[in-house]
Amino acid sequence: MTNRPFIPALMLALAVQTACLQAAESSPRLLPEGLEFRQIEGIARLNEKTKAWRFLPNIDLTAGKVTVPAGTELTILPSSALEKILSYAGSQKQVAVRIDAVVTQYQKNNFLYVFDAAPLKTAPEPDAETNTAKPAPKEMVNILRTAADPNESSVIPPDILQRMKPAQKTDFSQMAKTASAAVQEDTMLVSRTGRFTRLGAAGEFVLDGFGRNISERTFILLPCRTLEQIEHQHKQSLERRRYRVSGIITAFRGRNFLLLQGAVPTYTHGNFTP
Repeated sequence: MTNRPFIPALMLALAVQTACLQAAESSPRLLPEGLEFRQIEGIARLNEKTKAWRFLPNIDLTAGKVTVPAGTELTILPSSALEKILSYAGSQKQVAVRIDAVVTQYQKNNFLYVFDAAPLKTAPEPDAETNTAKPAPKEMVNILRTAADPNESSVIPPDILQRMKPAQKTDFSQMAKTASAAVQEDTMLVSRTGRFTRLGAAGEFVLDGFGRNISERTFILLPCRTLEQIEHQHKQSLERRRYRVSGIITAFRGRNFLLLQGAVPTYTHGNFTP
């Protein structure tokens, strides 16, 4: 029997514990739970100490009065999108990517749940002939005025267009190479009952199989505010409770993970069914 399937859970536990210890030392201001970022470019990098992957954004991430500076490391949670990132990286320990992600909070630390990712490559340098100096203010005014004229077919000079192109673009060839890798798409878990068999870093939730003629399914819990609230409830009560939960189911390295979005205790009044 091999222990390989349990490696993702151990890696998650170590990553969460390390991130929380670092947060306790620095006491950072946190981005809010549930905050979404779309089309954010940066570097996904393997942390050699925790073996977890972290994302370093190219720009500041801001929500209200909280700003996470560009280059700050944010731990990427296990997900199907992380599987894609690993396939893009191949044997390398980092890769440039553009991600869609949602922020979670757990024990005074932020984490990133990435739900989509695309590899990036450096855009080619402009030709020497088109590598012109920045237009003078008056020339720029004329360019903008021309751009606003609907009768103009050629709006912006080619040399200016060349310089306006992004420094990085999607690496479609890399995406094509890794497209054959089987990646299980995320699904929603809606109002299902079960029990938490273990809490804390890499805790587990087991679905009930009552009346469904199915075996119980176990999910490794991803760190978030909902999980932290449940842990607080368990500390205040010795009663073993069952919960009705909703969340996102994802897969990574052969294990199922659950990002909780809601959890409510259920009371059966002595019955065995929900």
